[in-house]
Amino acid sequence: MDIIKVIQETATWIEKVNNNFNTNLFRSEELSLHYYYYEIPESGKLSAIDRIISTRSALLSESGINLIPVSELHHYGRIMIFDPDSTVVDGAPEAESACYVDIGDTPPWDT
Repeated sequence: MDIIKVIQETATWIEKVNNNFNTNLFRSEELSLHYYYYEIPESGKLSAIDRIISTRSALLSESGINLIPVSELHHYGRIMIFDPDSTVVDGAPEAESACYVDIGDTPPWDT
């Protein structure tokens, strides 16, 4: 997996396809897993993430949208680390983040 390309595609998706947090909280239907990340069995988590990445890549490729150049990525935010093993499913971060993270502390799948 080319992590730089994944970052380019993520930034491009957010900037050019789903750029309004208020519309769907950066959780587009096209990339939806249709369940919370914490509900996925450990053995299926990697394939769930791979599905989001490959679906987004295919949709961007089919659309003909140009990816944001690597040299411009620093203008489009930061990389956030999510550690699913360091979370409790209590909903507190969801409320505090205005629903940026969900009940399981998971960031939006579009991001």
